Amino acid sequence: AIGAPFAWSPKVAFVARFMTVFATVIAVTKDLPDVEGDKAYNISTFATKVGVPRIAKGATICLLLNYAHAILTGVLSKAGTFKPFPMIGGHAALAIMLLARFRELEPEKLA
Repeated sequence: AIGAPFAWSPKVAFVARFMTVFATVIAVTKDLPDVEGDKAYNISTFATKVGVPRIAKGATICLLLNYAHAILTGVLSKAGTFKPFPMIGGHAALAIMLLARFRELEPEKLA
């Protein structure tokens, strides 16, 4: 419409991919706290079919892979594309926090 060619900038492409994975994990895990009520009322959800422990582990793996990709994007991108401290250090810190919180989680108690 405006005659300009379409091109993804590295920053927009990163944010779109990162947030798509993050939003997908949120969508899949949003039913975990309600699984007991869903079972009691025979409501079929992904969480009641697959089980809370498997979903919790799968979601954690997806988020860890997302953080790993963000770190690698920061390391491998052309100099100046991303600020290294938040891109590498920030995502590494968040991945460590995710692992620490996952170790505290007892998903079998939610099932």
